[in-house]
Amino acid sequence: GVKVRTDGDTVPSSVSELAAPSTTFPVGLLSSFTVNVAVPADSVVRSRLVVEVVGETEIPAVSSSVRVRVRQFAPPVPRNPAGPNHTSTRLSGASTSLPFAVTVTVPVLVVAPWALRLLTADDPERRAAAARSLSALAGEPDYAVTELLTGLASLDLADSALDLLDALRAQGFAPSPTLWFHAATWADTPADRDRFLDRALDAPLEHVFPSRPESLPVLRAAADRRPAAAAPRLLLGHLLGALGRYEEAAVAWEAAAQLDPGLSTAHRSLAMFHWKIEDRPAAAERRFRLARAARPDDQTVARDLARLLLASGRPAAAAEALAPFRSGVRRRHDVTIELARALNATGGFDETVAMLDAAEVNFREGDATIWRLFSEAHIELGRRALAESDPAAALTHFDRALTYPESLGVGRPHRPAEARARWFRAEALRALGRDSEAAAALAACAEGHEFADGPFADEQSLYLRRCAAAR
Repeated sequence: GVKVRTDGDTVPSSVSELAAPSTTFPVGLLSSFTVNVAVPADSVVRSRLVVEVVGETEIPAVSSSVRVRVRQFAPPVPRNPAGPNHTSTRLSGASTSLPFAVTVTVPVLVVAPWALRLLTADDPERRAAAARSLSALAGEPDYAVTELLTGLASLDLADSALDLLDALRAQGFAPSPTLWFHAATWADTPADRDRFLDRALDAPLEHVFPSRPESLPVLRAAADRRPAAAAPRLLLGHLLGALGRYEEAAVAWEAAAQLDPGLSTAHRSLAMFHWKIEDRPAAAERRFRLARAARPDDQTVARDLARLLLASGRPAAAAEALAPFRSGVRRRHDVTIELARALNATGGFDETVAMLDAAEVNFREGDATIWRLFSEAHIELGRRALAESDPAAALTHFDRALTYPESLGVGRPHRPAEARARWFRAEALRALGRDSEAAAALAACAEGHEFADGPFADEQSLYLRRCAAAR
């Protein structure tokens, strides 16, 4: 439970003692309780009480000064001009000296020893250690710390949140721009608010994608206070997009791109909006190229541009877009796939085979796209060799089309799409005069599996029927 008493050093003498100073309040994980104090008119309430946590045997008893907020007045008084996060308020405007009843809500976070240390440690390093213990439960550091600090702020513990932020920074934690923007809303003074806004604008924007709906008003407020800053508008666009509010997101991204034309992420986000939402491929291509001009080494932008060009029936342009990453760089696995797709579509099967023979691919589990591109390249090279009356070379390619190199990260499935390669392998064997082996190849092909759906279902069915008819 929790006991509450006044602290004579921080509460003015005009504030009376609690009516029931020994009252114990039950607490859970996130609890709040209400106590009443009586104050005369025109006095100032310093919002600090002492909270004593009365623990069970596994949680030692501790005490801490917790800042609280005046929640309710009787009779009503004017709104505190200092703002809702201010830690004191003046009860004024009354001609009487009769006491007022003030209801104060004290939020409490009590459930485990590390949670108690979070609120009670008087040493910054101990507070930071407790914060890390709590935030470690949520995974990625910035996400976890943001969850923790915004949670504390929502419990009227904004000062504690800012203290913890300072302690964590002293231990090397680098807040994201989003967290700094939140901190600006917790600041007690305009100077602190502006300092936090400056830090937000100086923080790197790489890999920053807000996810909390509570960040919407925070980012909007930052954009209003810094009308020349692109960062809050970019992050606002990311958050709106994540929430499915794409048209609003596009407005924010456009504003960010106008303020900072070199902001590649804003252009790329607008390109995806034009392509996937508006179905305007020409507008999407323009934005992708602006994004690429801003960051020519960004493989994800080149990959997305190549995908758009492939979808538009322009494989040569897609191959050109990915040309800088053909060699001499560590290539993303999805870039390797799109490059192989573009090369195959333009007849560059030799280039596909050479690239994949030298690559180590580790793509999504269960995705056989890279193997299909590898197999397709060898089948087409084999067909080319047959047309050039070189069945031996053709057979080599058809045999390789049926292999599953470990470097591609794809094993042979229990229902392989191999009918087309086996059909042409049988043709190469017949061209070499090896008729019995050709018949065996056709029999193996005819025993293959049908696919109910998928990109190769029709092709597999076609060659299964051919093999069965030719046996």
